[in-house]
Amino acid sequence: SLFTTLSFQWNNMDANTSIQYLKGVGSARAEEFQKLGVSTVDALLRLYPRNYEDWSQITSIKDAPLDENCCIRATVCHTPTKHLIPGGRILYKTSITDGKGLLNLTFFNNKYIPQMLKEDEEYLFYGKVIYSRIGAKEMLSPMFIRAQDNEKIRPIYPATAKLPSRTTERCVGEALKHIDEIIKEPLGENMLKEYSLCPIKEAIAGVHFPKSSEQLE
Repeated sequence: SLFTTLSFQWNNMDANTSIQYLKGVGSARAEEFQKLGVSTVDALLRLYPRNYEDWSQITSIKDAPLDENCCIRATVCHTPTKHLIPGGRILYKTSITDGKGLLNLTFFNNKYIPQMLKEDEEYLFYGKVIYSRIGAKEMLSPMFIRAQDNEKIRPIYPATAKLPSRTTERCVGEALKHIDEIIKEPLGENMLKEYSLCPIKEAIAGVHFPKSSEQLE
């Protein structure tokens, strides 16, 4: 059956395995990866991030720099409320606090925001802080995760209209589960020691999901 075939492929990866057989990809998403020059699981692991979002460095609302990406850990003050504006567009607004400052949030045309952000729950918010027309600090459509989902450096990949960076991030995470089958060390142990090089598997895993800015460097 198709399920049996896919299950076999998911558990028997090598460098030449077609990207469509990686769990979570399939034929339609594989076509999008082709646009990025990725046709095999090995090629996916060689699709390196073009940039990173540093969710590991938390700043307070008070000290948040203007017009620069930053990460703020804060609690939602109230369930986002719906606002209609000219042109038929819909805004959702709420506020967050870290106990020392208050930050307004505005989301555009996302009807799920009231279900996603719960009052009195803590999240990490990533985006740019600006001053609104009334002189209050604000973030427009920040990305967010639950605070307990941990703080980390997140990769940003080349994208297509149908293949956002977050999808590639998940697929790379799946591919890394098979890295021992896909990637082979090209250098001998003596050479690694002589030139203080990390093994290639460690380097590839680290460039996709660095545990710290020091490891990334």
